[in-house]
Amino acid sequence: MTSTGPVWFRSSHGVRQGWLLAGAGFVVGALLLAGVAVTDRGSGSSLSAPAVYYLRPYGDKKGVEDKRPVSAHANRGKGTHQWSVEVEAGSESTVTLLRRPDECGGDDSHVTCGSALGSSVTVTAAAVKGSKVGDTGFLRFTYGAKGGKELTVRTKVVVGEPVVEIRARKKHTGVPPGGGISPSFVVRNTGELPVRGLGLSLFTDPSWTFTKQGASCRFPREDLAWCDMPDLRIAPGQTVTVRPALRMRVSRTEMYGGYRQNVWPLAVGSVEDDIRLGGGQTGTSQARAAGVEPERIDDLVLDGFVQREFRTPISLAQRSDYEVRDIDVRGEPGVERRVKVTIRNNGPGNPVHGTQVVVTPPPGAQVLKQPMTEIEEDYYEPYCVRAGADYKCGVDGLEPGTSRTFEFTLRLGEQGAGEVRIEDYAQDWTDPAVHVLPPDWRHDSDPTNDRAVIRVLR
Repeated sequence: MTSTGPVWFRSSHGVRQGWLLAGAGFVVGALLLAGVAVTDRGSGSSLSAPAVYYLRPYGDKKGVEDKRPVSAHANRGKGTHQWSVEVEAGSESTVTLLRRPDECGGDDSHVTCGSALGSSVTVTAAAVKGSKVGDTGFLRFTYGAKGGKELTVRTKVVVGEPVVEIRARKKHTGVPPGGGISPSFVVRNTGELPVRGLGLSLFTDPSWTFTKQGASCRFPREDLAWCDMPDLRIAPGQTVTVRPALRMRVSRTEMYGGYRQNVWPLAVGSVEDDIRLGGGQTGTSQARAAGVEPERIDDLVLDGFVQREFRTPISLAQRSDYEVRDIDVRGEPGVERRVKVTIRNNGPGNPVHGTQVVVTPPPGAQVLKQPMTEIEEDYYEPYCVRAGADYKCGVDGLEPGTSRTFEFTLRLGEQGAGEVRIEDYAQDWTDPAVHVLPPDWRHDSDPTNDRAVIRVLR
């Protein structure tokens, strides 16, 4: 791990200088930053566990959300192996074992497990009544062949924990097409203990590019930045703005997008430490100036602080003219006719997944066939969603100057008119359900051609 030079960050305690270190060992399952490991070269066995595990103070239900129990992992060698987990002597007043796997036996201070358990053991550890914030102890994990070579690692347990939260932004509007944005990482520690090292990630839309790449970050993919700052300290109750900020260039044509931010404390055995991605180039930009103020954001677009991941949707200052035209169908009642509904994007923007066509068949007409989509090989389902008499068909984006056609087969009824109209819709990135967007999101430059009729004539 190598130093990248001094950088500056602004905190609630004033402007401070620190050293951010370039991360190393970006491999799946790596515990280089978060754990301890031993290997027996003779048998091929290895054992790893977190170097430190934080415990909620006794009786305190707050803290890190969805926290994982403490666990150790082994690479099994030859022969029959077994596990043991124990509270080391002198740690009984700090930590106790609450739950253990069904395959294991023991009590609140010592657990043993047979080889049927497999290559990992997970136990629930908790602070003992009467322990205080800052008290420490050790858990000992042992793995090895019965009556043969054993491997042992120790995990330090600490009462209290760092609790990292990131300032969430509800929306980001008015970004010029092809323009740059630089999301700020405003992070606070609401826990009892200091953050000793911070990890963060920034995930963008695939069409975007990073134009400013922090030297403490790695870029496994073009749309992902993964950054390690092991020397960054955040005291309990402190809020910092991490510098230097990453900068991205958004799409020139797509009208909607978003970015996902995530933060976590390093060296606590977090999920992120276990799944860091391999490969990718390292950033090269250096921070040169101090005392840069955090980004000014209206309170109306802020959503407070949240733990872990949060996605911010973006609406670009881009327009798109979607067009549908009238359709005439001739025939007597009972006659079958194909109806082709075509939507065209006159540009200059592309709403991507932000638009749907709503088809209302003429009165008395029966829909015999509708657009289908292949779910699996030779297995199809209706593409459009039925909503009463309407059929709602997602456009899935159209590049400027292109069109898409949806074909229906109708059995005609009496003379009359149905309707075709364009609606805006998209996923709310904080909820998997589909929601209708505000009417001004698409910025249609000619809304007069967003509706058309399907006329049945004789």
